[in-house]
Amino acid sequence: MKGSRRAAGTFAALATLVAAWAGLAAPGSPFPAQDASTSVQQPIRHEVAVVLHLVQVYVMDKKGKPVPDLVKSDFVVRDNGQPVEITDFEVRTIDRAAVGPGAAQAPAAQAQAVAEPAPAGGEAADQGSGMTRKFILFFDFAFNNPRGVKKAKEAALHFLDKEVQPGDELALFSYSLTRGLSIHEFLTTEQDKVRKTLETIELDRIAGRAESLEQEYWTAGLEGRTGAAPSIGAGGESTTGGQTPIDRNPATLRWRRQESKDQARNFMHKLTTVAQALRYVPGQKHVLLFSHGIAGSLLYMHQDAAGTSTPINVGDYVLRTDYESMLKEFSSANCQIFSFDTREAAKVPSLFDYDEQTFGYVRGAGRFLFTQSGVSQNTNLMLKNEDFTGLYALTKLAKDTGGLYYGNINEYERNLDRLETMTGAFYVLGYPVTETWDGRFHEITVEVKPKGLKVSAPRGFYNPVPFKELTPLEQEFALFDLALSDKPVFQAPLEAEMTALAAPFGPDMNLGYVTRLPSGTVEGLAGPKVEIVSFAFDEDENLADLRRAVHDLSGFRDRDVIYASGGIVKPGGYRCRVVVRNLDTGRAAVASGRVFVAPAAASGLRLHSVLLLRPGSEPVYLEGAGLAGRRSSDASSWASLYAFDRSLFAPALGPIAAGTSRIFCAVPCSVGGIAEPLIGLRAFLVDMRTGKRTDLDVTLHDRVLWGDLFVQSVELALPGSGPGSYTLYLRAEEKTTRSAATIATPLILR
Repeated sequence: MKGSRRAAGTFAALATLVAAWAGLAAPGSPFPAQDASTSVQQPIRHEVAVVLHLVQVYVMDKKGKPVPDLVKSDFVVRDNGQPVEITDFEVRTIDRAAVGPGAAQAPAAQAQAVAEPAPAGGEAADQGSGMTRKFILFFDFAFNNPRGVKKAKEAALHFLDKEVQPGDELALFSYSLTRGLSIHEFLTTEQDKVRKTLETIELDRIAGRAESLEQEYWTAGLEGRTGAAPSIGAGGESTTGGQTPIDRNPATLRWRRQESKDQARNFMHKLTTVAQALRYVPGQKHVLLFSHGIAGSLLYMHQDAAGTSTPINVGDYVLRTDYESMLKEFSSANCQIFSFDTREAAKVPSLFDYDEQTFGYVRGAGRFLFTQSGVSQNTNLMLKNEDFTGLYALTKLAKDTGGLYYGNINEYERNLDRLETMTGAFYVLGYPVTETWDGRFHEITVEVKPKGLKVSAPRGFYNPVPFKELTPLEQEFALFDLALSDKPVFQAPLEAEMTALAAPFGPDMNLGYVTRLPSGTVEGLAGPKVEIVSFAFDEDENLADLRRAVHDLSGFRDRDVIYASGGIVKPGGYRCRVVVRNLDTGRAAVASGRVFVAPAAASGLRLHSVLLLRPGSEPVYLEGAGLAGRRSSDASSWASLYAFDRSLFAPALGPIAAGTSRIFCAVPCSVGGIAEPLIGLRAFLVDMRTGKRTDLDVTLHDRVLWGDLFVQSVELALPGSGPGSYTLYLRAEEKTTRSAATIATPLILR
């Protein structure tokens, strides 16, 4: 069974990636190969098509355990109230025995699909839909505490090590008052990357104490009415009892409370946009939210103090409306939120807590607003009146989205095991729909005929919308999905090929990206605004370099395009990726490669990255952005170093036809400190499957000097090797000094 993938690219990665992207306030200056005014942009049309829509359904018994033995005829699906025919059916079960220490680091693989025996009528479960479980780990730093975050990290790491199944898709998000929303990792099956990123989560991101402020605000109000208000010193600070001074000035408290409201509103608005962007991700998304939650007194009605004679506060209508809108968006986006309340992790009472609760030396003995079982409490403790904590907000968030609330983060092992059990089996139901580009919502209901079973299914889905109508966050998510995922969620990218070149191009460039877009890909991407973004991720998967430029490709529909850009990075290994995307349609192409950047050497013989060449007609060459987006004549350029006759050759960036008798390459060589070097070159090919080594005949052609380097054009005779993966080794020897250097490059024959 194959799921539908929408060509609009309706959709993020590392916090540094978000920061780097934010730093590109506007697209780079266009560098069109022809005058944009002469190009004619065709109107964007999205044809109506019938596609297969997949519905991910969980069915549980009364004990909360999954029921994996239903058949297609047991389900009834309605789309906007109308029954639909289920044409595709699959049941997927998770093998809990395969989950254990190190499971998250296992190679990405699809969750085990178990076919049930075929009942009468041919209702056997099909295999291979590709729909997997999706988990989003969400750390809330705005409404949290250090102990809570520490415990949340322990819980998340336990989840990765003990509960996650190879093939599950994971994402890692966080929110803080100072940095806003960070997409550390978007949905990916490369779980080891998520774990590495999770280990770097910083406790110092915690900012804001809205819950504590809410307690102080209402406590001060009560004391003012009962005459127990503390004395106020110069500057409006409390001087009672010798405790840490707290500014109880009514005006200051009102200002601080309004600031808390603003923080809560920003939090809600950002999460609402996240929910809206996630609506286009197929299947159910399980969001594990680690948070204190927003104080319920900011949102909903409560009594200002204990007793029936005290005033009633109705909460903030605007905040409450925003919160409930956020809940609807998450529910409509098929996001189940499992809220883990981190307050329990901070319940570490001191030796004198009982005395403070009983005698209340700051406010005097007696009962006051924050009491439980008739005992006054220290407002610094987490044992507080729940009206003024995030309990209700977190509970409602889980309930309204079909998730669960877990009230004690210290019991994360048991709670996460329950979550794993709940999601341990699911069904994938497919039915045909007419896909129209209007963004309308389809309400879905799923029922099962057997009685006494609980069904958890998506509330519905949205029709796609044109890429240009997506929100900025949705468009960023689309870019992050393409940049970070080997199998992007939102579209199957078009064909592209690239190589990464490590060489001393100049003071502002030691890493070059060279990308080939075949004519068929250019046809699918062509338009007046096509962005090309080059990424380099270091060995820890941190973003090391990002380059972006916008080009006009509308005049090159029938030609190959070679695009090159470059940047400067520290020595080390890098995973490079280039994303080419039409900014009007969202259609994209992706290419990837790896490279090692060696430390600079002041002297000696050294070979740098080899650029393979192929005979052929001249493609279109586009130069991208170098350091800080410069395109000046004195900026470093890959073309200056890798000089070759463009009328005869073009970069060979992909597989080479098996049986090819000759290949060509440009080989840069450093000769620092060697006067009048005499270089000899040898080459051999190693079959990566068998390890067989084959020496190659070498013919040297032109040599181009470039400072302390020269670039040697080389022709290699291949022995008629068959299809397979090979490594090409080139070894240079300087005859006078007897120094030597070796470089290797992969070679694929098909």
